[in-house]
Amino acid sequence: MNIFLVVMAVFIVIFLKLDTQETRRGALIHGIRISNLFIGFQTIMLNAMNFPDLGRDAPGSIVFFLRTPPETPSTSSKSFSDAVCAVSKFDKSVFHVGLLTDSDTLIHATCDFGVVKQSLEDAVLALEPTALEFYTASVSPQRRRKAIKFAKQCVGAAYNDVFDPLCFDSVGRKAFYCCQLVATAYGRHLFPPHRLIFSDSEGKLIPYWVKYFEKRGRLVPEGAPGSHPSVIRAASILTFRAAWNFLAVKSRMPRNLVDRVVCIRG
Repeated sequence: MNIFLVVMAVFIVIFLKLDTQETRRGALIHGIRISNLFIGFQTIMLNAMNFPDLGRDAPGSIVFFLRTPPETPSTSSKSFSDAVCAVSKFDKSVFHVGLLTDSDTLIHATCDFGVVKQSLEDAVLALEPTALEFYTASVSPQRRRKAIKFAKQCVGAAYNDVFDPLCFDSVGRKAFYCCQLVATAYGRHLFPPHRLIFSDSEGKLIPYWVKYFEKRGRLVPEGAPGSHPSVIRAASILTFRAAWNFLAVKSRMPRNLVDRVVCIRG
């Protein structure tokens, strides 16, 4: 269950307590609107859910977005993120990755808006992961700065919706998908080689991906060179630094609506 659904339930209870038309009208006059309450609670939650402090290691750190794998078989994937998890080679909970430019600014390639720079809080709100993992790359300071510079220069690029290895989308614009952006920023040779997978364990193409590429007038690029968030995460150059677990927060909500769980390993 999504934590925001719980919060919305709280809003509904509050609203129902305004059980007369006159009371509701008075509440609205005084500016107590459901939309305002939502924004307020959302802001309070994110302000209280402090993310791990990586200190000087934050710039250039790689953030992985995880969610509980769907209970339904991979052939029944209904969302893009579930379909991404379904074709993971290593861990079916990892569905997205981005690059930190400082302690709370993430550059990542998104399906809806292409490559964007936004706060980590906004990224969490948009993608709704159940957990985050933070890694640092064992590279020279010069390469780390170069990776950050490259990512900043890519802001505004389109999303590589066809996972083209040459970084072009379905209409020919310069584009990146999430792990392609990170791998290109640091150097693709630093990460494990990978061939794109869009099939299930029996080798049958997953219906979600067949329809996805049909809409774009493309054949499914099964076996083409590419990457996956879980492949990036398996790179030997990465060192785990911290994890932020949203599931732990939700399990403790009856006692404390807003809490955090952070595990840091130096």
